[in-house]
Amino acid sequence: AGSGFTAWEIAAGRVGAATAAHVEQQYARYLAGEVDEDTMCALQVTMHRGRDDASLHRHADDYVRETVVPQWFPGMHTLIQALRVQGCEVWLVSSSSQWVIAAGARALGLDPSRVLAATAVIDAGCATDQLLRLPSGPGKALA
Repeated sequence: AGSGFTAWEIAAGRVGAATAAHVEQQYARYLAGEVDEDTMCALQVTMHRGRDDASLHRHADDYVRETVVPQWFPGMHTLIQALRVQGCEVWLVSSSSQWVIAAGARALGLDPSRVLAATAVIDAGCATDQLLRLPSGPGKALA
C-alpha cells in the first residue's frame, strides 16, 4: 500500500518534482537491495513534510477506494466481522503510512484509532519530516 500511494501521489502531481525524483531514485535502490525497508518506509511518510494532514487523509481515502479496495480478497469483510463477533479487537499494523492504513481501516469499517503504522509527527496541522512511529520487522508483532 505504501509504495502504491507514493506512486499515486507522484502521478497526481501532489509531490514536488525534486522530492518525486528523490523518492523514485530511492525506491529503485530499495528494489535493488541497496536501501533497507525501514529507510524506504520512513521516506514514504516524511516526503509529505509541510503538507496538510487532513488533505493527506482525504487523498489516502481516495487512493484506498480507487486502488486498494478493488483488490481485496472477497472474504476480507466476512473474516473481520466474524472476528469482531467473537469479541476480538482487530488492529491493523503496518510499516506503510498512517494515512493509507487508517483509510483502509475506515473502508473495512474498523476504528482508525486501532492502526499502528508509520506516522509522521504533525505540527500545526501539517506533516513534518519526523516520525512518531515506524512498526517494522520483528517489532511489528510486538506492536
